Amino acid sequence: MSNSQTMGSFDEDQPFDLQFIDQMIVHHQGAIMSSVHMIADSERPELRQLAENIQSSQSEQIEQMRAWREQWYPDAEPLSETMDSAQMKGMMDSAQMEEMMGEGHTQEEMMGGDTTDSMFLRMMIPHHQSAMDMSEQALERAEHPELRGLAQQIIDEQTAEIGLMEGYLEEIEASDGN
Repeated sequence: MSNSQTMGSFDEDQPFDLQFIDQMIVHHQGAIMSSVHMIADSERPELRQLAENIQSSQSEQIEQMRAWREQWYPDAEPLSETMDSAQMKGMMDSAQMEEMMGEGHTQEEMMGGDTTDSMFLRMMIPHHQSAMDMSEQALERAEHPELRGLAQQIIDEQTAEIGLMEGYLEEIEASDGN
């Protein structure tokens, strides 16, 4: 991905499917990393299960996309498949983080328990939505039917997960009295 290209934007001069694969791999890696670091050891069993589901499903999808990339675009230049700081910043900027934690608190003071769970959910809902938006484009623009099938799978899974996450967030906020 060029430095000027952002997630979900596609260069007309490059194959859509290749760009989708490369962007979605990085996007999925961000969700996996966030779930590992934020909710894999949550006190809430439903969030630990969500983390497991995200890690399992999205890891399988990454492997499938890597195989397709190798098969369909064997001569394409390898693109960075790890998240850089700009991409991480795109997931949640410091203003969003401060807003979620409240002013006057450091991240270290606030991390843990319901605060971390809530922060993860508030970050992951729009993160999932952006994957769904990219997948909607793939339904229209992908050359390979297999990729359109994966795009529909992403939409279906992440729509269901957003519904769960919104419910979990409501429960956490209700228990916190927010």
